[in-house]
Amino acid sequence: MGVALAVTAFFPGLFFDRGTQAYTYARQIFTIIPLFIPVLLFVFSINGYLQAKEHKVYSSAASLFDGLLSINVPAVVLAPLFGTMGLWFAYPTGFVLDLLFALVYCCIYWKHIPRTKDELLFLRKGFIDIPEEDRLECDIRSIEETVEMAEKIHAFCLNHGLDSSYAMHAELCLEEMVSNVILHGFTKDRKNHVVQIRAIYSEGAVVLRIKDDCVHFNPVERVQQRNRSKDPLKNVGIKMVMKMAKEVTYQSLVGLNVLTIRL
Repeated sequence: MGVALAVTAFFPGLFFDRGTQAYTYARQIFTIIPLFIPVLLFVFSINGYLQAKEHKVYSSAASLFDGLLSINVPAVVLAPLFGTMGLWFAYPTGFVLDLLFALVYCCIYWKHIPRTKDELLFLRKGFIDIPEEDRLECDIRSIEETVEMAEKIHAFCLNHGLDSSYAMHAELCLEEMVSNVILHGFTKDRKNHVVQIRAIYSEGAVVLRIKDDCVHFNPVERVQQRNRSKDPLKNVGIKMVMKMAKEVTYQSLVGLNVLTIRL
């Protein structure tokens, strides 16, 4: 953005003679727009994120709002007051309105003002507002911590009246998927990675959410691809998890891998 502001006089001069009205208008817009580039990029990120999560109502409404209202209405209001500068300011004002539109949609989706980061990320309600005794959370950075957490998951299931077979399946699912992230995801670069685990008990079942900041990896997609392979041993651990779980879903959320396992 600093570079853009530094060249506000240079770029208009490439196309228009200094001192002309066209040069003045061009310099005005080159001065104003860079100030709102962070907001514009944030709006683009939100729109892309919600499209990826298949919020089709939002995507359609946002396109209509952006195309008809977010810039046109500010232009109609500001132009009579500030002339040409009002037209230029209509663009960044529209970016801000797009951002507010996304926030309003989030409020409508949850039927209240978002109170947590999970709600802002539109994560399933099943992971929000769970009583302390019905949830288990942990950050994992090693295989040893994975084994410890798997044992806690086993006990968590038993403490909620689930049988030992169910508890063993939950333990195996967590240990297999988290170990896979540590052994293959942590080693892709030199960053300090972490796997965030959250288990909840709801409606007589346990749901595991495994979230990591490693490179993109969709185990559900990988298994579907490997099912067409002639080698039955490839990704055998992930295949085992898919068979034991009632449902396994994957999402890529703002650079994070989020795997949800419903047992």
